[in-house]
Parts: sequence; structure tokens; C-alpha cells
Amino acid sequence: MEKKKFDKSERAEISKRVRERTKVRFSKFHGEVRKSVLVAVVAAFSFLIALSWKELIGEWVGALAVMGPVRGKIVEVGIITVVSVIGILLVTHFLSE
Repeated sequence: MEKKKFDKSERAEISKRVRERTKVRFSKFHGEVRKSVLVAVVAAFSFLIALSWKELIGEWVGALAVMGPVRGKIVEVGIITVVSVIGILLVTHFLSE
């Protein structure tokens, strides 16, 4: 197979196109990395918030546990479910495209 020889202007043009394509692809990759990092950080903070609320609700329901431990746990799970569903609805409403 014969190797094609390029003159200086052709090599410069090819090099320019390669650099442009590389910049575009790197820009897309960089954007995806930023999105992924953002999602991971938001998820971590969301998990922290959820654990804090669970602890607060658990203590509040503990005060209501005089009704009985099972009934108190049912109330706790119900409250957590309602708060979670409302949170999911709000987030999907405001972040939907």
C-alpha cells in the first residue's frame, strides 16, 4: 500500500481540523463530567438531609409511641412517605424540561 504524501498546507489544514474536532469532543466530555459530579454532590447532600429528617421524625414519633411501638412506627413511616412524595413531586416539577 502506498503512503500518501501531503504538502505543508494540506498538513496544516488536517492538523487544524483534528484540533477543532478534539476541542469539540473534549468540551462535550467535560460537560458530561461536570453534570455527573453535580448529580453526585446533590445526591450526597439529599441523602444527608433525608437522614436528618428521618432522625427528627423518629424522635417526634417516639414521643407519640405511648400509643404502642407498632402504631408509632406506622405513623413514622407514613410521615416519611408523605414528605418524600411531596419532595419528589416538587423536584420533578421544577427540574423537568
